[in-house]
Amino acid sequence: MNVFAITEGGEKVMLPQPVSLCINCEIDVPADDITITFAMNSIPPLAFLTVTENGSNIFMGIVDEQEKTIGADGTLIKITGRSMAALLLDNEAKPTNYTNLSDEVLFYNHIEPYGLTGFLGDDASYIGNMSIDKGVTQWQVVEDYCGKKYNTVPRINEEGIAVLNGSISQKKLLFSNTVKRGMPYVSCKIKTKRHSMLSHIYVRTSPADGYTTTLINTTAVKKGVMRRRYLNVADMKGRTLDIGDKMIEKSNQGNLTVTLCCPCGVLGCLGAMATVDDIAVENGSQLTISKVRYVLSSQGQYTYLTLKEVLCG
Repeated sequence: MNVFAITEGGEKVMLPQPVSLCINCEIDVPADDITITFAMNSIPPLAFLTVTENGSNIFMGIVDEQEKTIGADGTLIKITGRSMAALLLDNEAKPTNYTNLSDEVLFYNHIEPYGLTGFLGDDASYIGNMSIDKGVTQWQVVEDYCGKKYNTVPRINEEGIAVLNGSISQKKLLFSNTVKRGMPYVSCKIKTKRHSMLSHIYVRTSPADGYTTTLINTTAVKKGVMRRRYLNVADMKGRTLDIGDKMIEKSNQGNLTVTLCCPCGVLGCLGAMATVDDIAVENGSQLTISKVRYVLSSQGQYTYLTLKEVLCG
């Protein structure tokens, strides 16, 4: 493991091996966070931090705080920071209006100025208008654009690349204590829940009618779930029933959660598909890694993973 930093004065420095390290990544949280501790008497004020393992970044971001503790066991310096997405969260966008905004223009105007090096998307423009109001952050601009064009949530990866099109990870991982090529784990917790599923949605599609259209979630009904909602799309145009279908699809996701503790480093895997021994999922679903917590200390290294069941495609 190598730790590099850039000081407030712009000088690049290499730091020694840390005493402890903790990195948290979560699919629904824009910025990862890091806490890293060194047994050193002094470190110059730092602005940026990069941690690599086997030549690949496992963290790249900004330094938020430095804390020095002097005690009987010596001097420790603790650094906390967030990934590069923090700069998009912390900065306000200039109010403006766009027509047919493209990935390239979005990147140059709202992402690249904050030190990010590239993006994953395409050459097509979003056909429509986008308005940026006073007080909107750069992250909100990017998030709004990705939602409208790709129906995705953006992600800034460990290499400083803005993933706009949802292709967070192409990895497929196997966790197993019996299969040789599988990654071992020391504990596995499996949780199933029913309370988030919707069984029926009653839809009003016309101002002249009541809630006469019924969408039924057969998966929930088979499980004996009774949880109903009403949806009014009478004043909307287009494929309005798709809204109800998406509500049902979303309610079916995450009902199976698997939590693993692995006695090794499992990094760069957020959003990856995963299989755990013989844990079965519903037809048309898969397990994906939604949360990663990596801990390195005198006790060794452990990775705590949360896997959630999501619909394929």
